[in-house]
Amino acid sequence: MKVLGMCLVFAGCLGIGLYYRMQELFRYRNLQEIQKAMAVLRGEIASVKSPLPEAVFQASKRTRGVMSSFFAEVAEELEEGQGELCRIWSDKLKDGVPGMQLCEEDRMELERMGEMLGYLDTEMQKRSIDLYTERVKQSIQEMERNGEKRSRLYPVLGTAAGILLCILMI
Repeated sequence: MKVLGMCLVFAGCLGIGLYYRMQELFRYRNLQEIQKAMAVLRGEIASVKSPLPEAVFQASKRTRGVMSSFFAEVAEELEEGQGELCRIWSDKLKDGVPGMQLCEEDRMELERMGEMLGYLDTEMQKRSIDLYTERVKQSIQEMERNGEKRSRLYPVLGTAAGILLCILMI
């Protein structure tokens, strides 16, 4: 019975390490999708001169996963006229953050982006999008530099913790 318990503890610790590794991967992919959505949003605002609900809808069509549904929900509520963009953006962000696997800093910056989009003129919206896109690009580059180390580190730490707990159980 003790051996079974040790195996379960070890498997649980390894699973936690793999879970954190997957969190990093999902965060990386979601930041890439945000970057893509911002490029679409900027293009719609700058070139096509689309109204904001249409621009956000186009961003939802060109992204995947959680980010696509986030932008689609924001666009839908904007079309229905259910309030101003910054409030809708913030509400949908709070609803979708657990599925987005974004860290607190990413979430705060994305929320600030929603505040900037709602009330500025076209030129300022483009600048805000450019600034935010640059921040996302820096986050992605940092993850690329440190991501390989972290992706190896989390399962190793989980394994080490599992072995340590198994030794303590003996």
